[in-house]
Amino acid sequence: MLIYYNSINRGIGVRILDKIKAVLLVLLLCPTLFGEESAVSQTLWEYLLRQSKGWFESYTNRYGIASMPEWQGPLESAFKKLLATGMETSLAHRWVIVKDTSYNASSFPGGEIVINSGMLKELDRIIARKHNISTGTSSSAQLQMFRENMIAPILAHELGHYYNRHTLEFFKTRWNIAPIKDITSELKLLTFSREQEYEADYTAILLLKQAQYDPGLLKTSIEFLDEISSGETSSAPAAAINVYFDSHPTPKSRLLRLDEKSSAYIREAAILEQAFSDIQIGINLLHACQAMENAIALHPDNIHLLAEKAIALHKLWLSTTSLSEQKLRGILEAPLFHENMIYSDRVPREGMKMLPGDPVLWERARSCYESALPRIQNKSMLSNFALLLSYSPKKEYETKAQDLARMSIAGNMSVAMLNNIAVVFYMTGEKDEAKSLFHDISLQYDSTWTRMIQENATDPFLSKTLRQMNRDFMLNQEYNKQYVLIDFTPLLNLALANHYDKNNQEATRIAYDYLTRYEAVSAWAQTLCDLTSVKIPEPEREASFVFMLPGTSAQEPEGITAGDNIEVLLKNWGKPDSVTEAGDDTHSEYWYYTSLGARVVIEGGEILRISVTQGSRLLINRLFGPGAIREQVEKHTGPCKRYTDSFAIYEGKQHLAILYVLGKSTEISVFTLPDIRQQLLHGPQQAK
Repeated sequence: MLIYYNSINRGIGVRILDKIKAVLLVLLLCPTLFGEESAVSQTLWEYLLRQSKGWFESYTNRYGIASMPEWQGPLESAFKKLLATGMETSLAHRWVIVKDTSYNASSFPGGEIVINSGMLKELDRIIARKHNISTGTSSSAQLQMFRENMIAPILAHELGHYYNRHTLEFFKTRWNIAPIKDITSELKLLTFSREQEYEADYTAILLLKQAQYDPGLLKTSIEFLDEISSGETSSAPAAAINVYFDSHPTPKSRLLRLDEKSSAYIREAAILEQAFSDIQIGINLLHACQAMENAIALHPDNIHLLAEKAIALHKLWLSTTSLSEQKLRGILEAPLFHENMIYSDRVPREGMKMLPGDPVLWERARSCYESALPRIQNKSMLSNFALLLSYSPKKEYETKAQDLARMSIAGNMSVAMLNNIAVVFYMTGEKDEAKSLFHDISLQYDSTWTRMIQENATDPFLSKTLRQMNRDFMLNQEYNKQYVLIDFTPLLNLALANHYDKNNQEATRIAYDYLTRYEAVSAWAQTLCDLTSVKIPEPEREASFVFMLPGTSAQEPEGITAGDNIEVLLKNWGKPDSVTEAGDDTHSEYWYYTSLGARVVIEGGEILRISVTQGSRLLINRLFGPGAIREQVEKHTGPCKRYTDSFAIYEGKQHLAILYVLGKSTEISVFTLPDIRQQLLHGPQQAK
């Protein structure tokens, strides 16, 4: 017997179903519509389904299968009912419980589903608390019913991702950024857009209804998730994630979307989550300030709201100044919202140079900091306030800025804090001390950065770290062009400080080092270029090796090279004549184009290598192909740099490997070794 509907949940289900009936009933009654896509998308989907089997095995082997027989029956029953809805009867019924303590479940492109053991244990704890029964390894009919009703909405949500092909869109996006090397790590980080998550929720409601479950179970499940995430956030607030960087919407925003009549608490928390994230990024600041003022009106003694308003006003004031007026870059640290900031009674109770920008906004920010600081013990807040005060021409504010900056680094010698105290020193006249500190911080990090660049190709950990830095940098740049990685900031400021002090030769030298070895994409980098007249260097123009057909007929396939993703390959060369799988842990595939005489190696959605032998019509850049004499080849490639397994290697944007027999090329391959640091220097469009 299933849990009876309650009136609130029934109302939610009816409202949602009314909204999406026109779309989702078509999906339910006409599953074949999923196949009515372009040939390219269909082939991509088929590729993902083949890869999914291997990925599923790799994932489960990495984490290990957990034995939880008490959950076997509820899971089987829920899957059977949900799969019987008729959406797609060919879906393979594959699921497994893995040894992972986190609260999560994941769907694979092929419909396979992984359920974490930690989630099932947490669900048992919720059942025991809610129904006052002992779970343990019990399998009573009542307990199994409770378990089934807890897991069904979670499985329905994951199936919603599958039916809507969200994984296809995710991997198509990923292939345009970088190849997929560690699929287990990628799947742990797999995220969908907020709209896709909402779409999966709506599909889950329809699935639950068709399977004769209460569709309100989804709302109940999200409420439990909200309780869990709130508990984790309150115990470790630093782990909170900005809503712009966490593609999965927060539980409160999902509840708000499912039920327009959500409680005032849910609505207020969702608004504050958004406002705090806006302030951290530095966008929509007027709206965020208004949200803070509205919240302060409801919670007039709340110190967290007052402090956040101060940061918002600080950033709003900064937006009225130019980067040249700011002179140096401070690092404003803003917390993210967690509900204990408001809904807790344990909040402790407990101030000739010209001011640039809008003085009214500056004063409002200063006033908010003054009100907040006596009641909050936060070193970042001290550092933020010190930065603001350091721009004032008043001596008492300059002195206070230095005092606060020194207090902020007591027990916290982070790069951000040390950078900020150096900015305060510089802005209040202690320029030599500031530059010395910038120099020392930069020098300490430079050895680490140099090692990362030199050894990332051979050190997997360094490669992963550098790749994550690239992703963080580019993601932040999408929202805030002034964003600079914290560890890069001291060197940037050292170059700027030397320019302002008219040490032009030193400023130029440091600026060139920063722009050629660190980053040249941010608005601060552009300001450094403008001030020092150091040009952002163009990316190295290496030779590209592209396989093309001779001639220029519009009817002939376009060129393809290593590093292209499979979507480009399918659009230009079409569907392969045959495909074979490598059968190893890489999940590589070999795509054969018989009419072109080409074999293409695919891994993680990217072309790793293209190989042709004698008889192929393909030419490198329409200049030479199999059968060309070596002298003809090297007229275009330059001399061979090295040999690998009898192949002559020619380096360029892509690398060329040629096997010569009696001076003639008999086999030609193009492959690539991407430089992941190019994003920092030239932006994502230049990176492979």
